[in-house]
Amino acid sequence: MEAFADQIRQRVHARYPLVYVQSLEEQRVEEQLAGLAEEEGYTLHTWSCTQGFDGRGQGADPLQALDEISGCEEKAIFLMRDYHPFIGAPGQTNPQICRRLRDLAQELASKSVTVVFVSPAALVRVPEELADDIVVLDFPLPALAELGSILDRQTSNLRSRVHLDAATRDRFLRSLLGLTAKTAERAIRRAIVNDGRLDDADIVLVQEEKRQVIRRTGVLEYYPAEETIQDIGGLDLLKGWLRSRGRAFTEEARRHDLPWPRGLALIGVQGCGKSLVAKSIASLWQLPLLRFDVGRVFGGLVGESEANIRTAINVSEALSPCILWIDELDKAFAGLRSYQGDSGTQMRVFGSFITWLQEKQRPVFVAATANNPQELPPELLRRGRIDETFFVDLPSQPEREEIFRVHLGKQRQDPARFDIRRLSEATEGFSGAEIEQIVIDARFLAFFEGTQAETEHLAAQIAGDPERDIEPFVPLSSMMSEQIEELRAWSVGRARRASRQEPGSIPEMPAGGRRAIDL
Repeated sequence: MEAFADQIRQRVHARYPLVYVQSLEEQRVEEQLAGLAEEEGYTLHTWSCTQGFDGRGQGADPLQALDEISGCEEKAIFLMRDYHPFIGAPGQTNPQICRRLRDLAQELASKSVTVVFVSPAALVRVPEELADDIVVLDFPLPALAELGSILDRQTSNLRSRVHLDAATRDRFLRSLLGLTAKTAERAIRRAIVNDGRLDDADIVLVQEEKRQVIRRTGVLEYYPAEETIQDIGGLDLLKGWLRSRGRAFTEEARRHDLPWPRGLALIGVQGCGKSLVAKSIASLWQLPLLRFDVGRVFGGLVGESEANIRTAINVSEALSPCILWIDELDKAFAGLRSYQGDSGTQMRVFGSFITWLQEKQRPVFVAATANNPQELPPELLRRGRIDETFFVDLPSQPEREEIFRVHLGKQRQDPARFDIRRLSEATEGFSGAEIEQIVIDARFLAFFEGTQAETEHLAAQIAGDPERDIEPFVPLSSMMSEQIEELRAWSVGRARRASRQEPGSIPEMPAGGRRAIDL
């Protein structure tokens, strides 16, 4: 908030005529401007198309309002609410309004008058007519200190109902990060109404409120940190790298002048745990997890895509420190250099994204996954934008043993009852996702036969069983052997190995034959 206050103060003193602020929080913006006006000897006037200037009903017409501002001779700041529909979008602007704004900018050049437009709509692409006259500023969501003040105000008459020690209060306030002031107030009141008190258990209610708010962005989704690092079989080098940075977001790390980790790219074979790793980081580091769907960024309206990427960035920074998980990044920016069908929108969105990766000042750790790195622009994986690129290959035989134990345990089966070694040897070339499916299918088979799952049920799903009319399982590595070999060739010299073990080989599946399995 101090940064915004400094920015708007500098613009007012430098006689910037037109300033555009994107925010839903008109009241907070007005409070900031009122404080500035009082400190610097300016008069603050407010305008809306329903109430005119200062709620008097005069000057409600948007064009006449600009004429009245032009005649102002005092030191003044004019706060214009929801004026963006009258300006219009690029290519669809209101010519009279834009021309009058250009004239107004010239008329105010010698006056101490600044016009501030506040609107929930992002003016990402400034109309060409106003490119030299208007500046766009971001208004931040409430930080911890402001949320603390909101909490105190909401509970000032309810002290007997508040049961928050210092550590719990800090966790509660951090759970409010990413909410507007008004939404935070409502979440606090709902938490108190729920059971008549405010305590650690109410953090869950706040997180529900946060999920609703983040879902309304259309491009972000709040994920509960349910997957853990113990749910991942193998990938010991990658897990070691993550554990070594687990304390990077603590105050102790700041005292040692350590930078925040920037991000991680996970590239490799489908179904080998890339997305699972990305989700488990949140649990390992005890940070919120946001899933960023880049595909939803691209909208049909002019300027909508640019607004969506800014929204995603602003919300993730407001929630920081957090994990921003971007799944299948290669699909979002595939064919970037050759595609021009959207008048450069994809290129502008990509430019905004990589610029943020390079220059971001907030602790947002980006965990991106990709199956086809050849589709990714090389500048995306450059050091300084992310910390490391790991290649995730097919699991080795010891890793498949571990994966079988993990998934049998998740299915509430005792791994000791199964011949894990022989099952792992029979699944050469299988991915972790395919092993998980083998376990699930075996349980269905056992349920159908009215017994508990045994090694033979898993073996039947792997190698096939004519008596049960089960065909052999064909792993993806058999169908996509050429692509996997290309991936492996690409990774040499470009990415770190995620596992110390040698990867599983790609099996040859005989046509119509059964996979051999020694039981």
